[in-house]
Amino acid sequence: MNFGRNGLIVLFGLITIAGGWLAWNHRKAGEAAAPAGAAEAGWQKRAPAPARKIADTPVRTAAAEPAALAAVPADAPAPPPAAAEAAATPPDAAPQPPIAALPVPPQIQAIFASDGGLFSNYYNGLFRRLNFTPDQAAQFRGLLDNAVLDAVNALPPGGRDQLANNPELVSQVLAATEANLGTQLQAQFGDAVYQAYRQDRQTLPERMVVDQLQQTLQSSPTPLTDDEAALLVQILARTTPSAMRLPTGSRITPDTVSQASTVLGPEQLQALQALQQQQAAGN
Repeated sequence: MNFGRNGLIVLFGLITIAGGWLAWNHRKAGEAAAPAGAAEAGWQKRAPAPARKIADTPVRTAAAEPAALAAVPADAPAPPPAAAEAAATPPDAAPQPPIAALPVPPQIQAIFASDGGLFSNYYNGLFRRLNFTPDQAAQFRGLLDNAVLDAVNALPPGGRDQLANNPELVSQVLAATEANLGTQLQAQFGDAVYQAYRQDRQTLPERMVVDQLQQTLQSSPTPLTDDEAALLVQILARTTPSAMRLPTGSRITPDTVSQASTVLGPEQLQALQALQQQQAAGN
């Protein structure tokens, strides 16, 4: 997840200044919770475990992390395909705590937290697209939390305290997290899931918007179907200039709304326009 300095400044600003956006997203996610979404709610639950301690000195450099994780044997057992029987957590594997229970700085919590974090809607959408069971989604979350913690531990001495005022360090944590997670994901779930994950990440800015819209409409009379979501991702990719494809999501342009009107119903289009207004207010 490597992006330019301008994108990082926008990301950091939305995290530290536009708290209302996160609060709105959190509230909408809570309102969308319904019996039909019970399986997704289960994705967010894992048995607590003692939090790992942030190292006083770097555990490893971000560049060395992928090489260290690559030492996992290539023939390490992987769970069955996502569409098949749910993979059981090995009995000797300690359950992973959610990121909220880890000693991770609030700037990073606001990005990766399962409940209301910047990427929370995206990861829930990713689990649907990969046909993950709740157990598999929980395993993914455990890998993600460990990848985040390792990336924070890899910061230079005093780096944690500088995150609030140093977008470049935030970028370092994001890049290291992505590298750590990709390697662990391939070892845990196999190459097919890993490649599907990589392909999904190529449309991350578009997915950020569409997954948020899908979450907003989840309990409405006209929820956004997966086919409609896929078409909307393509529309966003066509109508958003590259300079407006930000880590926080692609910007919704008038052309986006115009082309989306041929795919979305009136209530869905109204929700898309509400997101467009929210983006404009956040600038």
